[in-house]
Parts: sequence; C-alpha cells; structure tokens
Amino acid sequence: MADVNKIVEGFKQLVSAINKSDAAKAILGKWLEGHAGRIHTFEIDDKKFHIVFWPNEAKFVDGESHTPDLVIRATADAWTNMVTGKKKWSELLNEGTLFIIGAANEIQPFIQIAMTAGVMPSG
Repeated sequence: MADVNKIVEGFKQLVSAINKSDAAKAILGKWLEGHAGRIHTFEIDDKKFHIVFWPNEAKFVDGESHTPDLVIRATADAWTNMVTGKKKWSELLNEGTLFIIGAANEIQPFIQIAMTAGVMPSG
C-alpha cells in the first residue's frame, strides 16, 4: 500500500529539485512563455496541495487552490501505480481511482519538468 505522506514529501523534493535545476527552469520558461504562471492541484487520498509554476521557479503549497489550471485527484495506490508504470492512466480513469480535471494538456510539460529535475514523486 502506497504511503500518501511519502508522495507529498516526493512532491516537495520535486519542487526543490526544479528550483535547483537550470534545465528544468528553462523548460518552465518555455512552457509558460507569455503566461504569468500555472497552478496544479493534487488531491491524493486525504492530502490536498498544489504547485504554483512561474516562468523561473515553482512553489509547493499545502491545501487546495481556488483557481487551479489542473486538478489531479487519485488514491495513493493509483498515483504510485501510474508513476511507476504498473498501470496506465487510462486504466486508472476507468477504475475511478484517478480523475483529471481541467487543462490535461499541461500534464506533458509537468512530466518533462519532473524528469529533467530527476524526481518523480511515487510514494
């Protein structure tokens, strides 16, 4: 069983890694060119948090955002299964253990930034 607290800590480590990586910040700048920023809210089990992305940095914030561009809601097990490749996101959507609300097209740059920063929060 996945540990939601480890997933949250993984997201905090991801944000720290993004802010230390010139390559990740370059992707942020390209992704957000012409925009003030983006907000991705995550609801993993009973934990709610969001990441604010600006063109030159990211910030982890506890709690939900009232104006997210993207919301990802999942069980801790579903999140871990998706990130580790044990299950496809489409399978988890069909199971009802993963929900994607809003700008789903922003998942791709998020993944690219996470991979460039070298941290994928899995739990």
